[in-house]
Amino acid sequence: MPSKAVILAASPSAGDPLARWWHPIKASWPRYCIAPETRAVSLAEFQFAVTGPTPERMVEGGPVLIGVGPELSPTSLYQLVDRLQQLVVPAVVLFPVVDQAARGLQGGGVLVESWDADPAFLAAALATLGERQSTVRGLLQDLAIASRYSGGVSGEIDRIHEELNLAAAVQQEMLPRRLPRAPGFECGVLFRPAGYVSGDIYDVVDLGQGLVAFFIADAVGHGVPAALMTMVISKSLRMTRPGDGGGGVVSPAEAMTRLNEELCRGVAGSPRFSTAVYGLLDTRTREVRLAGAGHPPPLRIRGANLTRVETDGPLLGVFPGETYTETSFTLGPDETLLLYSDGFETAFAPAVDSRGKRGTDSYLDEIASLAWPDGKTATTIAGALRDLESRIDRAAGSLHQADDVTAVALCCREAVPSLVAA
Repeated sequence: MPSKAVILAASPSAGDPLARWWHPIKASWPRYCIAPETRAVSLAEFQFAVTGPTPERMVEGGPVLIGVGPELSPTSLYQLVDRLQQLVVPAVVLFPVVDQAARGLQGGGVLVESWDADPAFLAAALATLGERQSTVRGLLQDLAIASRYSGGVSGEIDRIHEELNLAAAVQQEMLPRRLPRAPGFECGVLFRPAGYVSGDIYDVVDLGQGLVAFFIADAVGHGVPAALMTMVISKSLRMTRPGDGGGGVVSPAEAMTRLNEELCRGVAGSPRFSTAVYGLLDTRTREVRLAGAGHPPPLRIRGANLTRVETDGPLLGVFPGETYTETSFTLGPDETLLLYSDGFETAFAPAVDSRGKRGTDSYLDEIASLAWPDGKTATTIAGALRDLESRIDRAAGSLHQADDVTAVALCCREAVPSLVAA
């Protein structure tokens, strides 16, 4: 296959460029390919063409052989070479004398030689540049296609990013704006999604007459599907009965039973399910009633002592007609009740233990070592949860949090002199 035509552009001082350079070069052309045709133009014409609006018409396809004389100023020469490199056009530039300044132009597909260079060498150089140019052009086309594709992908990523931010804002709207406040009652929340949105949901509601309802749920999975599930859970949970001026308070067992029925109807044919704990705290008597659905057992915390509150309810949204039961107990003075999602197990899990197994209970040591309200000092739930969040930040892998982390803590405090004074 013949090579693309070679453009021969020369200064007037070079004389006849065809006789001076091209005929000897063509006679020395490598045997493995057919010598191309050539098109001889003046250097001024060539310079004007490549700096114009359609330079591709002049340099389309093959390499360029340029004979430079003293007529061409250094500035014009630099501009010409720079333009050829921008157009990815290979060229051999011939100078009467090759000095250090001329050698400085070499690079980016541009070779520099003297006027009296060996024709066989020039022929080999032009043939090689011509053969490689079809590959370079193909790569440039592929790069242009990849750039357009990348631009489309970037736009799609921006759109998804915007939608996820909107989803996160919607989910935040479903969380309580303010936590209940009552004399002697204190509560706090730690909520850290693993991504834009969380598969965890919580709520703490003042039902009046000293009664506080609290709830935490963890939808299976992560990301948007799990977050959508939490919205369904939040809207389906009924804490009070309608009518009669607000109705009566729904017991935890009944609330969980009704929630399970709602989820079983709403996710028919879908494998989506959730764990949850729902309870009521009477801040006057410190009595707690709660029901669980496959969720990690809440913790009663007094000092460094942790006591699990076991619940036996099955997962939500799996078994229609399931009946949930309650567990009741009375919190001690300044005893904290902590509800949490299973993200804590991975947040504090060591890499691998000596038996090659990943631990899951190290988070309990972290929780037990926090400064929870004790009735003797000015420690608060808010301070303990801030410390807990700082420890999560320092834990291995915190930059790529593996799971959503949520905790809800409640306490009925006795007066502490330093708090009262504050």
